[in-house]
Amino acid sequence: MKLSFERTTIVVGAIALALVVGAVLVIGRQLMTEGDSSKPTSDKETAAATQRLLGRPSLEDAEAQLRSAVEQIAAAGTDLIPGMQWSWNRERTPSGCDKPYDRTDGRIVYLQEYVSNTPVPDNVWQAFAERAHAIAAQVGATTPETMQNAPGNHDVWFFNPEDGTTIKIGSQVATVISGTVGCHLPASRLTPPTRPTS
Repeated sequence: MKLSFERTTIVVGAIALALVVGAVLVIGRQLMTEGDSSKPTSDKETAAATQRLLGRPSLEDAEAQLRSAVEQIAAAGTDLIPGMQWSWNRERTPSGCDKPYDRTDGRIVYLQEYVSNTPVPDNVWQAFAERAHAIAAQVGATTPETMQNAPGNHDVWFFNPEDGTTIKIGSQVATVISGTVGCHLPASRLTPPTRPTS
């Protein structure tokens, strides 16, 4: 049991490293297309960004939807590979938003990873990825990007180009599903404060 746990920890760490490398590549691409990233976000840009956030669901609702999507993807994996068991790993991590939302009250949330010690076989991966893509579309993550696609090593991300919500699925000797809630306002910031009546 201890050996299995250590093996899973190493594998999850390796997959996490691959996801980080992929994130660096994506961020680098964004920086090349967005120009001078050191330029402060202007008041006008911040006001426009806030208006966009006001048109989105609350952070709490978006997180609940994404967590449900992650669990549905896991269920699809179990349907394809009977006996797969899943557990939440690591910690939920909130953070501030990137530009142009960096001066707003918007927040992003990195969900816990949903992990199975069972890998997705190569001959089942495509079907699993297709099901994951359909489920990810429920949260607007319709844009796929294949980060790894080799025997025994698969990694696909699904992006929501509107708010940055991302679902990642990866499989080596374990399977990991992770999700990032794109920039949303907490519910407390969506509702204007009630003014006292006299």
